[in-house]
Amino acid sequence: MGKAIALSMDHKPSVEGERARIEAAGSCVRDGRVSTPGSFGGHLSVSRGLGDFEHKLPTLAPDKQAVTAEPEMVDIALSDGDEFVLLACDGIWDVMSSQEAVDFVRAQLKTGTALSECSAALLKKCFDLGSTDNMTALVFRPHRKPPQEVASAGLGSQDHPDQAQPRRQKLRRQVTVHVASHGDRGDDAMQQRGG
Repeated sequence: MGKAIALSMDHKPSVEGERARIEAAGSCVRDGRVSTPGSFGGHLSVSRGLGDFEHKLPTLAPDKQAVTAEPEMVDIALSDGDEFVLLACDGIWDVMSSQEAVDFVRAQLKTGTALSECSAALLKKCFDLGSTDNMTALVFRPHRKPPQEVASAGLGSQDHPDQAQPRRQKLRRQVTVHVASHGDRGDDAMQQRGG
């Protein structure tokens, strides 16, 4: 247990497929960063992201933009042995490897630290390590509950008689998600969702 399993690749401008899309859109890669024509040096260290409209042209399809917001989609089946999932942006990965981040979160969890506090502690650690980029981290633990237990959690027929059966069939896993962001003032953003 405790081995980091990368679920995505870094979307860096120097990656061959990313560079090809950037150049086909009329931009270029300088110093490992996306750069617009005629500018000096690079601007962005990532090749996918929301916003960054100076790198987007209204004449191009979303997946053809120099900096696209098109996600890389993967379908990963979680197993009962998976302790947690860590989802974080490049501000984290600029200063920590996947294994270092997993080891840090595991150490926090072993001391009984709440998931939201683990996310916040990870951001502080990365800030202390010198990260200057945006930082957001999400840590969640998949919890499998049989349908009959879901009913006792307030989603049973006594609460929604006409919707109880379809909800129980759809709600196979309850996941608690805790998000911490570099701009937070210590407030936790917590959301519970089933899927």
